[in-house]
Amino acid sequence: MAFAYFVLLPASLQFLLKIGRSRLEPVISVDAYLSFVTTILGWTGLIFELPVALFILAKVGVVTPEWLRQQRSYAILILVIIAAVITPTTDPVNLMLMAVPLIVLYECSILVTQFALPKKNLRR
Repeated sequence: MAFAYFVLLPASLQFLLKIGRSRLEPVISVDAYLSFVTTILGWTGLIFELPVALFILAKVGVVTPEWLRQQRSYAILILVIIAAVITPTTDPVNLMLMAVPLIVLYECSILVTQFALPKKNLRR
């Protein structure tokens, strides 16, 4: 949520306030602003739980690090689509501000899922 508040929100608000600024003066209501901010913070907070969710799925045995590596190209496509849906603006900068951290989180998830694998019996 801190990422959304300090990085994504300022960029999104700056972009949205510049649209049509040459002809129109933006009028923002408190209700619209709070709805916008809570939506961005909520979805970003939920999506950034990806490593935890994949760790739990690996612990249960649903996914493995190898499988996640094999599905990397599909995962990147899905994460970019999710970033496009979550991002309130249509510019590519805000899309990448959301998509790049999601892809990094996916890569971190692959590393985290290795800790969920059962430990092999070590004989001394």
